Amino acid sequence: MSQKIKQRCLLLITFLIMGLFASLFTANYDIPTVLAKTASLNSVIKTENSAVNLEAQGKYFYSINQFGKALSLWQQAVEVYANSGDILSKGRVMASISLAYSKLDNWDKATKQITASLDLLDGEIVGQKIDREACTPCNRVLAQVLNNQGVLQLAQGQTEKAIATWQQASLNYERVGDQLGVIRTSINQASAFKSLGFYRRALKAR
Repeated sequence: MSQKIKQRCLLLITFLIMGLFASLFTANYDIPTVLAKTASLNSVIKTENSAVNLEAQGKYFYSINQFGKALSLWQQAVEVYANSGDILSKGRVMASISLAYSKLDNWDKATKQITASLDLLDGEIVGQKIDREACTPCNRVLAQVLNNQGVLQLAQGQTEKAIATWQQASLNYERVGDQLGVIRTSINQASAFKSLGFYRRALKAR
């Protein structure tokens, strides 16, 4: 092998080794950035899951009449949703908290909580200049909150107010195509009409 060929081979090997080191250096340089982004994403997912889990656990304890436990879990969920900027979810859970307070016979806090929930949602919609009728998530949450408000009103003997509130809830359910929600509010209205002695209207409401 001639001297020139040897030199060319040596030069080629040198370039290959330099390229390999450069590639490894670049890969190692990017690893911290990738790890940081992955950790951030995992943190967001964990936060969302924890809020959802807290809300679900609260619903379970509410269903078995452990209202104090449900209240505690929902309050934690509200804090997590607030920190993540999820206003709609925060407002929805606040409405659930109002029901827990009512079950604990704390009607003052129950009323304040449902009012605060509606004010929060209204402020979010107005502040963000959201088209209320076109916003599916907004209508869904508003329907749920209004349904809870109707439950509280009926429990406090405000039957006519409860009926009017459920009618609003039904409109919001219709906007998002939630037929189960519409049926639920219709049943609530029928019960309210029946308690007022309006049996024919009760049948129509169903």
